[in-house]
Amino acid sequence: MCISISDILVVPKRRVERFVDLIYEEIADLFHVVQVVQKMLEKKYFATATNISIQDGYDAGQTVRHLHVHVIPRKPSDFEGGHDQLYEELESHEKGKNRRARTQDEMSAEALEYRRLLNPAEN
Repeated sequence: MCISISDILVVPKRRVERFVDLIYEEIADLFHVVQVVQKMLEKKYFATATNISIQDGYDAGQTVRHLHVHVIPRKPSDFEGGHDQLYEELESHEKGKNRRARTQDEMSAEALEYRRLLNPAEN
C-alpha cells in the first residue's frame, strides 16, 4: 500500500520475496520502470526530488512478503519534521499504522490517469 497519493509501488513481473532473488535482467527491467515512473511522478506532482525505497526483508521493515519498490516524489517541506520524517512514515505505514485502503474506483481512476501520462500517443 502506498504512503501518499503520489507514491507508487513498482513490482517485478515475477513474484519474489527479496531483491537478491532477482536475476540481472529482472533488476535492469525493474529499475528501468522505476526511472520511467519517477519521471512521470515528478512531472505530474511538480516534485523536485524522489525517494526510491525497498524494505528488503522482514528485519528491514517489509511486511508484505514480495519485493516492491516505493517511488515517492518529494517537494520541499512535504513532511513536517524534516526530510527524514519519510522514513518514520514508511516504517509506521509498513506496520499498518496510518493506512487507509483506497477503493477500487479510486485505484482504477488513478491507473487510467497514469496510463494516459505514460502513453500519451494512445490518447
